[in-house]
Amino acid sequence: MAKDRQSRLVQSEAGQAIVEFALTITITLLLIFGLIEFSRAIYTASVIQWAAQQGARAGIVESSEADIAVAVHGRMAGLDTSLALITVSYPSAAIVQVDVAYRYDLIVPIISQITGDSIQMRASASMIKY
Repeated sequence: MAKDRQSRLVQSEAGQAIVEFALTITITLLLIFGLIEFSRAIYTASVIQWAAQQGARAGIVESSEADIAVAVHGRMAGLDTSLALITVSYPSAAIVQVDVAYRYDLIVPIISQITGDSIQMRASASMIKY
């Protein structure tokens, strides 16, 4: 009788461990994949800001909008340049402003259900010609 009671106790503890593991692994995986997605988003925002700055720099050195677009696309390392929209404006004769809009596509399904399939990111930079 004592052995029967002991085997039931071991079985209930095994079931409890499985339930605890399932709850813990779900939360842990959600945190890990959320961290990966957040890191990708920060990287993308940094890259498009850098690209906008380099485009503005190219705009004060070379006046062609095609040259500016080439400079922006050349600095978008690791990103799909077809998702970028580049706008060049000249607020005054001595200022070049470059705006980059980029559609950031989420890869983690749970997060994309919360925020949508993509996020529109924007970066802007302006420089003065001397």
